[in-house]
Amino acid sequence: MGTEDTRAAYTALSNTVVGALLLLAAGFGAVASLAGTWVVIAVFAFMCAGAAIVAADLEEVQRS
Repeated sequence: MGTEDTRAAYTALSNTVVGALLLLAAGFGAVASLAGTWVVIAVFAFMCAGAAIVAADLEEVQRS
């Protein structure tokens, strides 16, 4: 996906984005927990389903 020169920058950027998304999801989960355990589980299940749909559309970047 990236050249030898850009690979470290891509890794740093992706780690930062994942960290921000985890913080956002944790905050949302904390607020959603006020509604109950089943609501939190349902919200995270929908988030996982959405992630699976997005991941299915990604291009393969590894070369055999």
